[in-house]
Amino acid sequence: MAFRTRPIVLIVEDDPVIAMTYEDAAIDAGASVGGPFLSCESAEKWLSVHHPDLAIIDIALQRQACEKAVRPGNSVCCSFWLFHRFGWH
Repeated sequence: MAFRTRPIVLIVEDDPVIAMTYEDAAIDAGASVGGPFLSCESAEKWLSVHHPDLAIIDIALQRQACEKAVRPGNSVCCSFWLFHRFGWH
């Protein structure tokens, strides 16, 4: 089994400026980045193969809920930073 030397951060955000800010911060911290993904569907496809260490997800992405990406028991085994227009959760 191969071990990662860098953590992987999943970014799901439809605002390009915010997504780039998260991506730059993750890379500056030494992480690899999955995404940024603009839709829940594209993130869920990526999650079917990858297992990030941290996920930053806009839970109200394009007026749709990214419930599958944050549902317990899915393929993600990580901490979440959930963001909604009302703040961090």
